[in-house]
Amino acid sequence: MANDLVNKRTVEALILAGAFDCTGANRPQLINVYESALEGAQHARRSVLSGQVSLFGDAELSSIDSPLPDLPDFEPRVKYANEKSVTGLYITGHPLAQFTDALSHLSMNTKRLNEIIEGPDNGLSFDGQHVRMGGILTETRQKSTKSGNLMGFATLEDLTGSIEVLIFPRVMERVLHLLADDAPLILIGRLSIREDEAPKLVLEDILPLPENGSTVNKDTSESERKTLWLKLPDDDAIPFVREPLSRYPGQTEVYLYLNHIDKKLKAPSSLCITPELGLLRELKELLGDENVVLK
Repeated sequence: MANDLVNKRTVEALILAGAFDCTGANRPQLINVYESALEGAQHARRSVLSGQVSLFGDAELSSIDSPLPDLPDFEPRVKYANEKSVTGLYITGHPLAQFTDALSHLSMNTKRLNEIIEGPDNGLSFDGQHVRMGGILTETRQKSTKSGNLMGFATLEDLTGSIEVLIFPRVMERVLHLLADDAPLILIGRLSIREDEAPKLVLEDILPLPENGSTVNKDTSESERKTLWLKLPDDDAIPFVREPLSRYPGQTEVYLYLNHIDKKLKAPSSLCITPELGLLRELKELLGDENVVLK
């Protein structure tokens, strides 16, 4: 019985890895019939051993044949995930293949990050830099803090490597429902680069990763052509908004309205931003919802 169980597990793993794709049957079909096929093979073997053979000396192999059910093949993402689960590798494709366009437009990936940390200062000058990274989440897990709040840990895997993601409680409350293994996402956050430690991404927000040919990228570029208006009570408020603005560099121009002198100012080009939800939320907490307008 133990040997039979091992054999069945081995055959199922081979099916999920694509070893029997050459038969012309798809993997769900093979998964559905392989047990009955094995039982038929065992029956035929027992018939040979007991001397129950046909007039021509062949075992009763007809019992091995199992009709294939009419089942659709696995979705590509499921197929690739199965391959990795049984072999540790993607074999027939990569789950991010249909997202290459969106990934190429992001500010950071693991290949570039590795090049950065191999630089003269080991990447320390990039510590705290605001970035967007895309890929699929793996190994998502949760942990309770001493105060009883939940924080999260995950691994973001892209086409060239992976990076650990830290999710602090305040962000965890907003994104928990999005943290599914193998989910294709854009993660927005800050790099954490320390000596003698692997770089990490401190998560601030999550967006869906658009597939190749999607119009989502166009919508994003259109939003970056808008302008951000901030209404400030006086000059003293400028340093407080400068810091969050500097963490979201981009193409969107920023205008300041100084309420106490009824004057409009254009912020320097160094403070052009990417109008991401995390930035807008932070500015609204500082100034109030009515004093932060993207138009």
